[in-house]
Amino acid sequence: MTTPPPPIPVLPSAPAIAKRFHETYERLAPSYGWTTNAATACEWERLPHANRELMTHVVNVVVTEALEADRLTLRTALEEAARLIRVLLRLRHPEDCVCVDHENAADWLTRHDTTKGTR
Repeated sequence: MTTPPPPIPVLPSAPAIAKRFHETYERLAPSYGWTTNAATACEWERLPHANRELMTHVVNVVVTEALEADRLTLRTALEEAARLIRVLLRLRHPEDCVCVDHENAADWLTRHDTTKGTR
């Protein structure tokens, strides 16, 4: 028997999401040409406890990882926005403030950033 993975904090919504996933999967599977084995198909409440626990753990891991990735992406975006604001506040002449498209923004920011290394 394998050792279960170390526990991670359980999201309060993980059991409800796992149940919803199970019910939605069972409802949509036929429209994709998939049929659940009739001998094992059952409502969430009738699934073996270990099966419900596994599905809840999978949901918990996937959602936690997704939230962490989104948090890191958001943090990076906020840091870049703060950097841009600092640069714009340091510009000496309003005419230096030009609109740039997203493809040239990094180059423009690099040329005008006098605060490099002072985050």
